[in-house]
Amino acid sequence: HGTASKLMGILDKSLSEYRTMPIADDYKYLLIDGIWVSVKDGAKTKKRPIVVVLGIKTDNTKEVLAFKLVRGESESEVAPILNDLYRRGLKGKNLKIVASDGAKGFKNAIEMVYPYAKWQLCSTHKLRNLCSNIEHKTKNQKKMMKEASKIYRSDTRKEAITKFNRFCLKWEDVERKATRHFAK
Repeated sequence: HGTASKLMGILDKSLSEYRTMPIADDYKYLLIDGIWVSVKDGAKTKKRPIVVVLGIKTDNTKEVLAFKLVRGESESEVAPILNDLYRRGLKGKNLKIVASDGAKGFKNAIEMVYPYAKWQLCSTHKLRNLCSNIEHKTKNQKKMMKEASKIYRSDTRKEAITKFNRFCLKWEDVERKATRHFAK
């Protein structure tokens, strides 16, 4: 019991330092998502998200900048997390893209705190949306998902656009709904 208490004290101090340390304004991408976990609340267990903000610096190093257990993915829960990053130094001067799922709370909070950064649906969620719209799953899902994921692994914008156009031309007549949603 004494050892556990000592460790918790050390962790609390480290976490407090982590959550208050200054952040350099050298991030080009932010990825924001909720990881849903089961949390005991008295006798009940509830699903609640831990909002995580991952930053990718201009030198392509990645860092978890913030995480917090919240009640939901609403603007009122997410905006304080982003405001805290802003106050600690992440003003967004180098931000090119902030990516998240399509939850309105995320989008609204991002727009409020980083209004000049471009928002984008994250590639994982984009691919999940594509998968859910494929009509002939047994016949086409594996091939479509493999080809679509290659678009996101392109080295250049030009290469990604070429792969995207090829993908749409190949699949638009076979999987019209999925292709249209993906293109949108």
